[in-house]
Amino acid sequence: MTLTRFLTTFCTAIKEHYNHAQSRYQPPPRLPPGIASTLLSGFGLLNIIVLGEVLLSSTKALEVAIVDEWIGALFILAGCGVVIAFSMWWLYFCQAESLESVEINRAFVWTYGHFFVFAAGAFVGTGLELMGEALVARQEAVDFLSPQTASLAITWSISLYIFGLWFVRDRYHLPSRDHVFLLFFAVLIALSGFLPYPPVPATVLLVACLAVRLRNSIRPS
Repeated sequence: MTLTRFLTTFCTAIKEHYNHAQSRYQPPPRLPPGIASTLLSGFGLLNIIVLGEVLLSSTKALEVAIVDEWIGALFILAGCGVVIAFSMWWLYFCQAESLESVEINRAFVWTYGHFFVFAAGAFVGTGLELMGEALVARQEAVDFLSPQTASLAITWSISLYIFGLWFVRDRYHLPSRDHVFLLFFAVLIALSGFLPYPPVPATVLLVACLAVRLRNSIRPS
């Protein structure tokens, strides 16, 4: 049913875009209110599901740390995973989005650009699991990826998530100086995977990025 609703939504948007292309002198069409609310609620729920996978990966690391292997780094990984998940959630929902007043072309960017947001969120959960396995393998002296290498899957995915939000939303809502700061944090987080004690530096940078974004969202216009 959800798939049918989204297909109907996209087909309607395509039809509106095609009708506008046939008439060059009409004002740009706007997204119908019903479609706008469907997209906002549906994509918000999908993002919550994706971030739930990040939390699940954190609990798996905590379970292994308690039950199977008493590895301090796994406790740190689980704690960082929880902070990362809630920071990503807050980054996504900190801006009250409204698609009812935007043109069809921008609505297309918002809709299909979410592919990067959802993919990045899923990759963060995968990266947490991969790093947990790398920590256990190091403890047991098993040949596997090093934790430093595995952490790149986390840091680069967080960076892609921030870039995806910038691409679909923040570059439209924030002044140019402020939304460039988000790209700056995305680059720093991507590079933080090469620092010691991963993913602690990436977690700290993500919280700092969230603080900057929240400051801009409550700043009076």
